[in-house]
Amino acid sequence: MMNSAANLLLVTGAAGWLGQALLRALLQGLPDVPAMARPAPGLRVRALLAPGENGAAVRAISPDIEIVEGDVRSRDDCARFCREAPGATLIAAAGIIQLTSILSPPG
Repeated sequence: MMNSAANLLLVTGAAGWLGQALLRALLQGLPDVPAMARPAPGLRVRALLAPGENGAAVRAISPDIEIVEGDVRSRDDCARFCREAPGATLIAAAGIIQLTSILSPPG
């Protein structure tokens, strides 16, 4: 049996198209792929959502997803997101697609 840290997935970019598709596959399974037809038992997910992002779509996938608000470019936010998660798997699906966002990092 896996310990709780090894059974924890940390997902950045969870509110985006790729992040939501990934969460659905992990938590609801992929019926067309025999190895992933059913979700792994006991899997826990912590999702990082950018400040101001609507978490409703992520919560609709599973109300058990732990949502942390933070900016992937902020060291403090990333440390808080990864707190108490040694041995967890981090999936980085976040992307910054607006040039103004890159030019104006958080303070």
